[in-house]
Amino acid sequence: MPFGLDKDTVAIIVTIVLFFLGILINAHIDRGKRDKEIKDEDEKQRNVRKRYLMALREEIAINVKALDKSISMTQQLDKVEEFLRASKANRPLITYTYFSTVFSSRTDVLQDLDEKIINGIVDFYGKLSELKTDIDGLESKAFEAISDGGRSSCLRCISEESKMAKQQGDDIIRLISLVLDPKNIRAG
Repeated sequence: MPFGLDKDTVAIIVTIVLFFLGILINAHIDRGKRDKEIKDEDEKQRNVRKRYLMALREEIAINVKALDKSISMTQQLDKVEEFLRASKANRPLITYTYFSTVFSSRTDVLQDLDEKIINGIVDFYGKLSELKTDIDGLESKAFEAISDGGRSSCLRCISEESKMAKQQGDDIIRLISLVLDPKNIRAG
């Protein structure tokens, strides 16, 4: 035998080498499986985020349409103010409901977005909540007790809040669209 080894020693060395080679091959296969599992999980998370952002964009679009209605109801503020001055019991009919089911359901998905987008989305929904509270306040007894100027001021405030929230919603829709498909960026 070469190197002065007998058959049994060579058999043991070959067995040990094959054993360690098997361990290395299995480790390589396992690493490949783990890498694939991590890649699959990352892809799944990207898909969840994309679907959430698509749903959020649609929910914001619905809220912007509702804001459009609110804005159109306040377009004739002069006539509404005249109506309010006629009697303290008179109130404008402004209805407003906003939706936040998608936004509230998975805010954790937003964590990967740019901080400005996150802040804008949270601020938008905060504005919707404030606007809803202000509009609901038109039905309170306190609305009858304030001066005509105060009542007009409330309506003008609601009108301005609606316009600002609508603009912010439109901006967020555009930003989410860019996040979902960066090819939507138009060259200046």
